Amino acid sequence: MKKWIFALTAAVLLSSCADFFTNSWGKNAARDPGTIKVTSGNVNDLLREAKGDTKTSKGILDKIAEQLKNNPNPDPALQAAAVKAAGQAGGLGTTVLDSLDKLDTKESDVFNELLTGIQDKTKGNNLTGISAAVTESLKVSANPPLFEGDFVKNVSDSDLTLLALTLVLAEAEENHNSFEDYIKTWTDTGSQKKIDGSGLDPSERVIAAAVNELGKRPSSSLGGMLDDFLK
Repeated sequence: MKKWIFALTAAVLLSSCADFFTNSWGKNAARDPGTIKVTSGNVNDLLREAKGDTKTSKGILDKIAEQLKNNPNPDPALQAAAVKAAGQAGGLGTTVLDSLDKLDTKESDVFNELLTGIQDKTKGNNLTGISAAVTESLKVSANPPLFEGDFVKNVSDSDLTLLALTLVLAEAEENHNSFEDYIKTWTDTGSQKKIDGSGLDPSERVIAAAVNELGKRPSSSLGGMLDDFLK
C-alpha cells in the first residue's frame, strides 16, 4: 500500500518537471483549443504551455488524434505527445497531489482512500473522451498490445504510468464501476488478457500495452508496481 502511494507521488513529481509558459500564442490556445495547429515540431511547446489546463490539453490531444487517425505510419513524436497530453487532460497529476495532502495516514486502507479521492475528483474531466482520443492516437502501436520503436523511446516511465491510470479510471467510469471493481474484472480474466489483448476493447489494449512496456523496464519501480497491481 505504502509503495503505491510512493509510486503515485513519484509519477506526479516526475511528470511535473516542465514549466508552465504563457506567451501570446499559448494564451490564444487556452481561449479556444479548437484553433490550435499541432505539429511534431510545436507539440511539446504547446503541452508545456498547457500544463495545468485540462481543457487546452484535451484540445491538443484531439488534434493529435485527428492527425494520426487511420494512419499506417504514425509520427512517433506525436504519439509520445499524445501520452503526455492524456495525462495533462485528465488532471491526474494535480489530483493525486491534492488527494495525498488530505489522506488520513492512520486509516488502515490508505490506498483505497487515495483511489476514491482521485476517482471522485477526475469525474468531471471527460475521461472517456480522453481515453477515446489517446486510443485513436496509439491504435497502431497498441494492436497487438505492444509499444515499440521510436515511439516508446520518447515516453517516460511516469508518463506511461499516468496514462495507464487515466485509462483505468476512464474504463471504470464508463462501466459505472469503482477503480477497485474495475481492477478486479481485469484480474479475474487472468494475465493472458494483458499479454495478447484477446477480448479487450481498444482502450484496454492501450492499458495492456502500457503495462507490458513498463514491465519490461527493470529500472522502473513505477512500472513494476503497476504491473504487480494489475496482475
